[in-house]
Amino acid sequence: MRMGRMIFLPAITLITLACSFEYIPPPQAVPSLEAVYTIAPTQDEEPLIIPTLTPLPPTATFSPAPPTSTRLPTRTPTPITPMLVSTDENLNCRAGPSVDWAIDGILPRGTWTGIYGQDASGEWYQIATPNFPGRYCYVAKALVKTSGNLRNLTVLPAPEALVTHLNVELLPTKVSVPCASLPYAFEVKVEITVNGPARVTFQRSFDDGNAEPPETVLLAASGKHVFKYPYQFNTTGSHWVLIELYAPNFRTSKDTATLSCTP
Repeated sequence: MRMGRMIFLPAITLITLACSFEYIPPPQAVPSLEAVYTIAPTQDEEPLIIPTLTPLPPTATFSPAPPTSTRLPTRTPTPITPMLVSTDENLNCRAGPSVDWAIDGILPRGTWTGIYGQDASGEWYQIATPNFPGRYCYVAKALVKTSGNLRNLTVLPAPEALVTHLNVELLPTKVSVPCASLPYAFEVKVEITVNGPARVTFQRSFDDGNAEPPETVLLAASGKHVFKYPYQFNTTGSHWVLIELYAPNFRTSKDTATLSCTP
């Protein structure tokens, strides 16, 4: 009986609670009002035109070129011109690379000048002949002080000596002898001046139609060299001798003399 009473009491309690509440219906949604505005353009206003967006043309994209290696110019060293100066008193400048050559100029002491080359032995330097533009002469290496780059000096071939003066004389220039002593022998005097060691070839010819064969002489040093030859003339009158020099350069010289006789 106790169990049935306990079940009955909760049921009565639930029925009582159910009868004591008033039913309230759920709230209904109230529709909201939306204002609608109509803008009518006036007579003076123009309708608003919204511009359309025009896409811009695509811009070029800058693409840097790949770096290239720039070759910097190489610096060329300025060659130092070889120079020399006389360490002695005024220095002889010779036509060739030895004391056998004639003096062609004088280099004053303390004067610097350019070096244009050297001889095969390296003991003589070629320079411009002082006071004679366009000519060159040699100075001894032992008598100068140098500066600059001497390693690339040009080795010059031996110069060729020249005959600088030729003279012939028929001596005596005037002579009278007994006619019985004819023929008479004149002296033919030949003077040859060279500026250095030279091999000289020359020929003598005379007014009587005779010509000596060409002869060659070796002159070992510069300076004047004298040769004397006798030559006989059989007749009286004016006579001449001609010297023609063929080597190393061409020159001529002529002289006359007078021969007379008494019975």
